[in-house]
Amino acid sequence: MKDNEKPYLPSAKAHDRAVFARRSFDVGSDEVTTIFVEASIFTGLRTHSTNSAGNSTLVRRGACRFQVGERERHEIAIEVDRTARVNALVDGEIQGHNLFPRIRFIIIGLVAVFTFSAFVIAYLIIDRIFNA
Repeated sequence: MKDNEKPYLPSAKAHDRAVFARRSFDVGSDEVTTIFVEASIFTGLRTHSTNSAGNSTLVRRGACRFQVGERERHEIAIEVDRTARVNALVDGEIQGHNLFPRIRFIIIGLVAVFTFSAFVIAYLIIDRIFNA
C-alpha cells in the first residue's frame, strides 16, 4: 500500500428509514473486512464486521473500539459525541462523520417535543394549584 492511499474504500451499501439505518464500509486492501454499523431508535447502535472469508464477529452495542484483520491490522472506533452524532474512525482517521443524520434529527425532535410537553403540563398543574 502506498503512503497516500487510504486503507479503506467507501462502500455504497446504505439503508435509510425513519427508525432504522445501516452503513457499511470496507477496511483493508489485501485482507478486506466489511464493517457494518446500524442505528435504530428502538435498539440503539450496533456494530459488527465480516472478513473476506465470511467470518463474522459478535455484535457490539453502543460506542466501541476494536481491531480487525490478522495480517493487516486496523483499529476501528465507533464514537457517539454529545450531540448524538455517530462517527466512524479507521486507524484514528475519520471515515464517516454523522453517519445517521435522519435518526439524529428524529431523536432531537422527540426530545424537543417531550421537553415542551413537560413544560406545558407543569404549567397547567401549577396554574391549577394556585388558581384553585
